[in-house]
Amino acid sequence: IEKFTEARERYPNDPRMVEVQFLLADCYRRNALAIEEQIGGSSTMSAAEIGRLTALRDEHLQLAQQLFADVDGRTASAARSSAFRDDLVRRSQLYGADCAFHLKQFEQAVTLYDQVARQYSAHHSSMYALIQIVNCYSAIGDAERSSAAHHRALVRLKQLPEDAFDS
Repeated sequence: IEKFTEARERYPNDPRMVEVQFLLADCYRRNALAIEEQIGGSSTMSAAEIGRLTALRDEHLQLAQQLFADVDGRTASAARSSAFRDDLVRRSQLYGADCAFHLKQFEQAVTLYDQVARQYSAHHSSMYALIQIVNCYSAIGDAERSSAAHHRALVRLKQLPEDAFDS
């Protein structure tokens, strides 16, 4: 996090800044997930420590979500596209939705996952997005929408080309 933050501050106009921004966001996301695992894996942690770590996890998820959105915005304004940058955008959109999911912002996560599922309907990541939509509705206790989302995921699975999961 420190090195990518330093690079971002020192070289804001570097052509590789999109990648740096993505890597910084992903570091925050992964760190938040590691903190979540640490909280869940400890039975001896005090309530104060759990509260502190939970706040830190949420802060890192929010930062990651903002940085992923910025990656998407930077590449959208880029004049030329590449497969690498397209992949960064796709992953940024998915990881941004994941951040909303882990922050328990399930309605926002559904919206973000739905955008990914529609935009990348021929890519295998659309299946992940559709499954996460099911998980969001399950988390908020909406069995009807969860069932509808599950059906939509099954339909999409049948529509994906045979080679969608090869990579």
